[in-house]
Amino acid sequence: MDSPSGQGLTLDEGNRGPELAPEIGSGERKGGIVEAYLDYTRDIPSSEMFRMWTAIHAVGGAAERRIWTPLGINRLYPNLFVFLVGPPGVGKTQAINPMSTLLRKSGATLLAPNDVTKQSLLDCLAESARGGVVDGKPFDFHYTTVIVRELANFMSKYDLELTGILTDLYDCPAANEEKKRSHLKGKMLPFPGLNLLVGSATENLGSTIAPEMWGSGFMARVIIVYNAEVIIPKDMFAADTMDESKATSIIAGLSEIGKMTGPMSWLSPARAMMQTFRENPHDGAPLHNRLAHYVTRRWLHLAKLCMVAALSRGSMTVTDDDFDLALEWLTGAETYMPEVFKDMIQHEDGHVYEEMRLHFFSIHVASMRKAIPASIIYQWFAQRAPAYAIDRMIAIAESADYLRRVAGTGLNGTEALYIPTTPGKGGTVEHI
Repeated sequence: MDSPSGQGLTLDEGNRGPELAPEIGSGERKGGIVEAYLDYTRDIPSSEMFRMWTAIHAVGGAAERRIWTPLGINRLYPNLFVFLVGPPGVGKTQAINPMSTLLRKSGATLLAPNDVTKQSLLDCLAESARGGVVDGKPFDFHYTTVIVRELANFMSKYDLELTGILTDLYDCPAANEEKKRSHLKGKMLPFPGLNLLVGSATENLGSTIAPEMWGSGFMARVIIVYNAEVIIPKDMFAADTMDESKATSIIAGLSEIGKMTGPMSWLSPARAMMQTFRENPHDGAPLHNRLAHYVTRRWLHLAKLCMVAALSRGSMTVTDDDFDLALEWLTGAETYMPEVFKDMIQHEDGHVYEEMRLHFFSIHVASMRKAIPASIIYQWFAQRAPAYAIDRMIAIAESADYLRRVAGTGLNGTEALYIPTTPGKGGTVEHI
């Protein structure tokens, strides 16, 4: 049986579903399902950023492996790995729950159970066989959408085996063979794929993803959407204002995507813009050492988002407007990505860092804003932490923007010099 994996079918056109009804979307670019979901959920206590990315993720999931962009001998699918990250109580689950219901009702993709674990993930995938017809030829695949409302319930610590499986499924390979699940008995799953949405408290993300793991292939495939704003309803006792006619329209839009099959086309302007971005992935990229590997895959995320932007408005053709909207989505999330690391300090070390900030800022002010040598900082930490942990703690302080290394220092045997940021002022550096 043939499959949409890049092997077996050569297609120019697929089943291009009808454009979504005019009421889906608003604004000049007609964001389609994404804009409709923002409107539908406008009164729930969750940020626009979380609600928007929940909808973006859902559109990508509705396409499954039935829709792709040809890239030479490869195929790019619009599945996404998205982490909604923030302190407790900022509305991550509030953003996720309504779309989970709508996506399930649409039937466009199969959703894993809410309590999916590592042990049951492959079981769900094995049971998620899907089929379709492209150009008169049948194909089958295994695909599921996984929505995890709290990372700690899914992965309490970084699991190399699990993240290896997730990385493989993100890439939508030709097959996945799992021999460790006894009842599968080495059964090969043809053409698997996964769409993953995870909510996580910032502290849980920090305790789960060790500093060295940010260089892994898994984390490079994750789009981190950070928000710390608490949305307080104007009237907590107000009646439910979610319009069910809008919900019906969103469900219909997702269902239409579920009927589409085949390759997406890209108009020439969109192709040219994507090629330029691919050649310059560092332009406008978030600046943080832990995001270095993510930056190398920015083009991949953007290309997937371009497909989502087109599908959201019911089209299988990517335009320059879709590129602009996708870039707006991506850079909007990237603006706040570095903020995640400021909140990811281990709870038990928190008081040490706060003491450090106050101590070295007072020294910095008393010395007429002179930079502080690394040796002084080492001596201070040596009185409060074991020797093996000092390098890690200084690295975390630097990553969290509590200390800023002076450019050009710490190289070629020279001692690193640091400037402490101002406590309580969002990581600013005061000047005299």
